[in-house]
Amino acid sequence: MATYKQRNPQDEQQEEGYSTESGGSDMDYDSDNDPGWSVFEETQSDLSRLSIKKKSNSRVAKDFGLGFDKDREEKETKLTEVDEKSYEEVEKIIQAGNLEKLKVEQCKVYLRKNKLRLTGKKDILIQRIKEHQEILSGGGEKKYPISSFVLDCKGNRINLLLID
Repeated sequence: MATYKQRNPQDEQQEEGYSTESGGSDMDYDSDNDPGWSVFEETQSDLSRLSIKKKSNSRVAKDFGLGFDKDREEKETKLTEVDEKSYEEVEKIIQAGNLEKLKVEQCKVYLRKNKLRLTGKKDILIQRIKEHQEILSGGGEKKYPISSFVLDCKGNRINLLLID
């Protein structure tokens, strides 16, 4: 059988940290009856106590030199030595016209080097490589004629729109 200990109101105040001496509130005190009490003053007091606390770390990102380069086209993607050797093999296979002999990893090395998408199955990766080779060989204007782009200038912003 459970026994219940009678609690004294003074014990509750001490446990919960209520004390009129330490600046806390009194359990029997009703702020609605106090003409000097206002919600605005209490809120302002609470906010002023918050601002005294140590400031948290800034949420603004710091510049660690990882920003985008303006000359991104000039900067070449760095590959590891293994990927560099594999890239040379891939170029030989592509020049020979044997794209179907490429492995998925070899396709990804080529695509990574040329900053193209790496996702997809082998046939999709090979299709990307073929399209890239067509564009490099001068077929880019045939596939994407200049007339399909519209220059839309508005203020300091230039938009290129592809017309279907």
